[in-house]
Amino acid sequence: MLKTVGFPSTRTGDQTIVDGNLVIGTAGKGIDFSSDPNAPGMTSELLDDYEEGTWTPGWGVAAGSITANANSSGRYRKVGDTVTVWGYVSYESNAGAAGSIWVTGLPFTSGDGFGQGTAQSGGGVVYVPDGIDWGYVGRDITTYPNFSGVVNDVTVKDCSNVGDADLAGNKAGAQERIFFHTAQTSPAPGIHDGNGHHLHADWHPYYFVNSTVNLAPVGNPARTASDNRRASLFFGNDGETTWRWGQGTLAGASYTNEELSNFVLEHYQATGDTKANYAPLVIERKTGNWSFGGGSNVPESNYVFTPVSPGYYTMQIESLSATVTVVFRNSNGSGEDVLVRNVAGVFDVFIPAVGTAMSLDRDRNMVVAGYVKNGVSTVAGAGSAATAGVGARRFVTDALGPTWGNVVVGGGSAVVPIYSDGTNWVVG
Repeated sequence: MLKTVGFPSTRTGDQTIVDGNLVIGTAGKGIDFSSDPNAPGMTSELLDDYEEGTWTPGWGVAAGSITANANSSGRYRKVGDTVTVWGYVSYESNAGAAGSIWVTGLPFTSGDGFGQGTAQSGGGVVYVPDGIDWGYVGRDITTYPNFSGVVNDVTVKDCSNVGDADLAGNKAGAQERIFFHTAQTSPAPGIHDGNGHHLHADWHPYYFVNSTVNLAPVGNPARTASDNRRASLFFGNDGETTWRWGQGTLAGASYTNEELSNFVLEHYQATGDTKANYAPLVIERKTGNWSFGGGSNVPESNYVFTPVSPGYYTMQIESLSATVTVVFRNSNGSGEDVLVRNVAGVFDVFIPAVGTAMSLDRDRNMVVAGYVKNGVSTVAGAGSAATAGVGARRFVTDALGPTWGNVVVGGGSAVVPIYSDGTNWVVG
């Protein structure tokens, strides 16, 4: 056992205290690490304090008052001049609380060369209960907390229960908002991807967005015109929604759950946007039909392509080579494939079983490998030669006394070719 002596004592080798504590009997004294290497800016190598205990957190607010729940509690650990605190404080009631909000009851007063009250390390999550506006307008989703001067990473969870009565249009319904502040000064503030959720799991990590409205069957009097199965992920800028990715394109009492569960990528017009709302992708759950480009909420065909803006191509297909090929295949398989191709600027229809059926070059010359069959009708059924236009051709089956180069007359039985001169149908 070490003995108390009245003068400095030096011992070599390990020292063991069999029973009891090592007591520092003079304030400001401790364990001296001066024999260890140190950095050029070292100001002290004396560990002169250690303490741990509990504290009771509360709320401070710029205006009004907030009463903390009686279950609020905390603990702390002090090593030297560094204090780490943990705590839980919840909301019991408030009286006109507004403006900035902070935690009170810390076990020590912060004060050092960096300025009174400035946190030097750590971060945390701030939970804002219902009914409190702090540092921003809690009922306006376009405003945000003020993180100016905050040098630490902070996450704010606001459960102020902003509902449809507070926010108009597609901004409504935010029952919880999460704000991330990631302290960064290099390369430039905001040039990073640190503000987000990371989901990690060994087996099938996922997000499940579930509609639990429990609609009554179609025909039940409980059904209403607003019934829907929307479940979405929203994206936006400065509080305005710009995109919705999710379930639900229809609403109404007459739709089944299946019909209410179409999948959609939807654009919302925000301030300054030139395009109104449109849906570049809709997938109908009932049929599997797809709509591209802002078409109907219920696609009418397997794949519907609709231009979003006039003057643009409805669809463009490109290839990494000089040949672009689109294959048309029926239920009988590849043996009956028909290929439509752009071969170095020449349009052709190619049937693998027999070869090229038709080609059209850039000089508008057409080559057809087989027969060309014109339309066949009676003279009366040929319609207007003026409407058909100069050069239109067809066959008629009831020409009366046809003469080459003369206007055809019906009422006979001759089968002859005719063409339009822009005014009349002429035999030839």
